[in-house]
Amino acid sequence: MQEDVKGRLMIIGGKEDKKGDCFILKKFVEMCGGSGASISVITTATEQPQETGEEYIGLFSKLGAGTARALNIADRNA
Repeated sequence: MQEDVKGRLMIIGGKEDKKGDCFILKKFVEMCGGSGASISVITTATEQPQETGEEYIGLFSKLGAGTARALNIADRNA
């Protein structure tokens, strides 16, 4: 029997505050469990998936997430 998996999904367009108060990203880390949060970033909407993924990993780590990783999608057609 498969367990129900619960989580959060936040779709952001990249123009959220990443240098000031980071209100949206901070709230997301909080909603995901703070230091117990495991966050995955999907970089489909950028032309620089590697760089964008690294930026968000750093941000979520700085904001107190337990773990953060990036799923770099280099080709939207894949």
